[in-house]
This record gives sequence, structure tokens and C-alpha cells, in this order.
Amino acid sequence: MKILALDISTTCTGWAVLNTKTEKFIATGKIVTPSYYAGLTKNDLLMGQALFWFCKKIKKLITEYKPTYVCAEDINIGYASTMKSMSQFHAVASIAYSIWDKSKVLNKVHNATMRSELGMGAIVPNDIKKKWGKMTKVDMKIKCMVHNVNKKNDGINVTWEEGKSLMKENKVDTTKVLVILIMNFKFGLMLSYDRHDEADAMALAWTFYRRKLDG
Repeated sequence: MKILALDISTTCTGWAVLNTKTEKFIATGKIVTPSYYAGLTKNDLLMGQALFWFCKKIKKLITEYKPTYVCAEDINIGYASTMKSMSQFHAVASIAYSIWDKSKVLNKVHNATMRSELGMGAIVPNDIKKKWGKMTKVDMKIKCMVHNVNKKNDGINVTWEEGKSLMKENKVDTTKVLVILIMNFKFGLMLSYDRHDEADAMALAWTFYRRKLDG
């Protein structure tokens, strides 16, 4: 089977195709929305044009890779305008999939489910946190996530200082830094930090496979 995962965004959508038989990724990439659609959330005409353009891009991916399943990250609650735009992009991806095969539906993967599968929770027993001493809430969150990632993914051994440094150096938040580290580790890749959209899509595909299809 093949899974096409989409990390949908109005500006840059990461995608990845996972072969479940080999547990390897066939291809990854990103769909960058052209700059002339900037401001689409405030312009109905631009939004309509952007959605039509996006639909063609998704249809091309589906036609080329013929996935058994297509999944996307569920929409997180946020600003009303952002949620409206994201829901439209999600709807278009669903339509593109159903045009290819009317029996298919777009599967949703919640961000919390993906974080759990990758061991990226921010909860650590108090007795462990006490040993770390006092630090800011942000640093504590980073250290907790790094601690859990190391524990879940045997073989990864990154310090929280490294995680924080990578975040600042690459201007990418902690979650995306850790997702890239985990994907590189699990699949023997060397993704750079500017490919975090693709890494997120890979993580979505892997989570959907592990949680929904692999028993």
C-alpha cells in the first residue's frame, strides 16, 4: 500500500508518499503557493484562484503516485480567518481525492496523535524535573520534549541545549526540529531544517500507518 500525507498550509504544503510494504518513503516534496496569491485570506477572487491552482497540484500528485490512502493533519483551532482558509484548502484536497476515486475520503491525523507516536510529549514526572533545577517555562518544555524523544526513539541522543540551539539557528520551532531529527534517524535521511514541511508530512504518513493500519 501507499500513503500520501499532506501537511496542508495556505503558503507551503509538505507532502510525502510512504510505501507501507517496505516502510520507506518513495518521494517527498512541497507545494509552494505562488507569491501572487499573497493576501488570499482577504480577497475572495484570489482565494478562488488559489484553491483551483491547489486542486490541480493535489490531483497531479494523486494521479502520479496512486495512493491507497491520503491523509492530512487535522486543522488546529486558531484564528477564525486562518481556520476558514485552512478548511477550504482541506476541502479542495478532499475533492481532488474523490475526483480520482469516488470511494475515497481524506483521512485526518491530529497533531497530538502524531506527537504521541513520535514520543514528543511535554509531560515528564516531577521527580525528574526537580533534578533539572529551575528554568524558564519555554526551556522546561524544550527539555521535557527532548527527554521524551530520546526515551521513545532508542538511538537518538540529543541534549536540550542542542535542541534549543538548532531551533534558534534555523529559525524553526522545537517541534519541527525534533520531527526532522526523528525522521532522519528512523529513515536514514539527511533532511535539512528548511525541509520541515516535508518532514511533517512524513511524520503524518508514519503516524497514520502505525496508528490506523498497522494494528
